[in-house]
Amino acid sequence: MTESLFFALQPDVAAITQINEVTAALRTQHDLSARFISADRLHVTLHFVGDLAAISQEQLDSAHAAAAAIKLPAFDVSFDKVLSFRSAKAERPLVLASSSSMNPLQLFRYELGDSLRRRGIPAEKTTFTPHITLSYDEYKVEEEVLVAPVKWTAREFVLIKSFVGKSRYEVLGRWPLGAA
Repeated sequence: MTESLFFALQPDVAAITQINEVTAALRTQHDLSARFISADRLHVTLHFVGDLAAISQEQLDSAHAAAAAIKLPAFDVSFDKVLSFRSAKAERPLVLASSSSMNPLQLFRYELGDSLRRRGIPAEKTTFTPHITLSYDEYKVEEEVLVAPVKWTAREFVLIKSFVGKSRYEVLGRWPLGAA
């Protein structure tokens, strides 16, 4: 797989500034040497669509139609802790996560998945743990509560093409969320 597609939320400029402050503090506090993910690649993954080479134009059009059908209001997201997720690999994902369930985000993801499935695009119904991956590191960071949460109002969602292994994304579509 060289290119994959997924739906995501991206933090706004103020949230990216907050994330940069968190990562700078983590780097100092834990003496982390891993490279942090660049600001233009920070996101909350909603649904993986698939390997671009295996997706037909009709399926891509269906994914766009599924996104366009979403008519939900904007909602707040808030990440108030940092921790390393478990991983079978030596490098663990270091993530921002939330101690709350973020029900509006959970509902939005459910609605998007339902819209995708109705148009023939497989979408996971699995448990969703909202998070933003900051880096991959061998060093394990135990759960820490942030002094101030990273938060923003999600006013749009995007379909991203990831150039796997190249640390590059391209946004293929943007869909607004209604007024909060």
